[in-house]
Amino acid sequence: MRMKKIMSILLALLLAAMVIVPLVSADNSNSASTQVMSKGYAISENFIPIETARSHATIKIAESVETGMLDDVWSEATISQEPLIIYDIDGNPLFYQFTLTKDGKKIGEILSSGNKVAGISIKQFSEPGAYDLASRADLAKKITKELYPEFSVKSTRIVCYNYPAMGVMVNIINPQTHEEKSYLYNADSLEIISMEKTTRDNGLSVRSYYADIPESAYQERIANWEREDAYLSKIADSAREKSISIRQEISSQKSTISMSTAMYPSGCSDTLCEMPKGFPTVDQGSNGWCQAATAWVISKYYHPSMTRTLTNVASTMQADPVTGATWSNELNYYTNSYQSGGASGGLGKTNSYYRTTNPSLTYEIIRTEILNQHPLKVGYNGHSRACIGYSRNPGGDTYYKFSNSQLGGYLQWEAAPNPYGSITGYQTYIIVN
Repeated sequence: MRMKKIMSILLALLLAAMVIVPLVSADNSNSASTQVMSKGYAISENFIPIETARSHATIKIAESVETGMLDDVWSEATISQEPLIIYDIDGNPLFYQFTLTKDGKKIGEILSSGNKVAGISIKQFSEPGAYDLASRADLAKKITKELYPEFSVKSTRIVCYNYPAMGVMVNIINPQTHEEKSYLYNADSLEIISMEKTTRDNGLSVRSYYADIPESAYQERIANWEREDAYLSKIADSAREKSISIRQEISSQKSTISMSTAMYPSGCSDTLCEMPKGFPTVDQGSNGWCQAATAWVISKYYHPSMTRTLTNVASTMQADPVTGATWSNELNYYTNSYQSGGASGGLGKTNSYYRTTNPSLTYEIIRTEILNQHPLKVGYNGHSRACIGYSRNPGGDTYYKFSNSQLGGYLQWEAAPNPYGSITGYQTYIIVN
């Protein structure tokens, strides 16, 4: 009973903070978010301290456990003191990756923004992948040393080279000649990524996350982060006044989310729904097989006893291990007839269709599909994932849940690339039905 009461108090604090904290005004000339800023100024003046990022992550876990977006296993987990720093390809810190442990076991990871211009506090909540970025960095360094034994490793960094693609940048130097070389590896496949842009964005091109943000959007993004910072600070202050420890008093029981059973499937509401527990994951293997991996997990969802392998799907799609499949071949897989128990054939969803921007993918579209228990393929910057859930928390942040085939395959909640309005910012999608 005491824990339920604490949960009710916390939810009240969350809702009260949402009402009390005003949006940062664009008319406040003293706010850093309203200054006319160049790219260099905006980036250098708006880095987020690790302590602030950790505090945000702590409170967001509490909120997300309360709303039901995160499972009970996240409650009372311990957040790592020192995060793994992920850099933009331009060399600036971009994300902090905090590890969550419980009873000595890693149960999750949080990707927190490293700069206010990102416009969002927490970018991702995810299960641990089959292997982590730190271990991939060690392997990339080992590979480079074997390729160039006469060189010494000068530095190794985890980089986001084309969001959501992660990589490892290894810089080496010859101590005799002082010649320097730099190599960028895809963190998943450990393939070497060319620093030259490709003509088709298939996940192998290199682009700066910060450079993709137009300067005209800096003020709005910084103001959005500052609003969230104030909102989360209000929650923490209110909790302290009530002598509630957010980390220690989160119960394993979540409060019930009110909903109309006539309108929504069991466990779903207008602001939260996800596919049934145990949605499939798979390791995409080759860098160009994310489309095939997405099709495989969706196929496995519809046909749990399916024996078709990822290689079978990639072959049917004619997916190249490096460049992937053409959009027409990808769609053909979903629409072609399904052969029960067979290695070949499609999924048999004849009404499936492919879209880019007509119409753009919106929260409403995703909500409709998930409420109908239909996973959909979503693409961004050349990487495909199966979208399997949506959530809008009391603070107004929108997250989407994915089955991601990178790093061995795992499930994740992600704030959309564009955190404003109803347009998600994702670039391509396939409605599968």
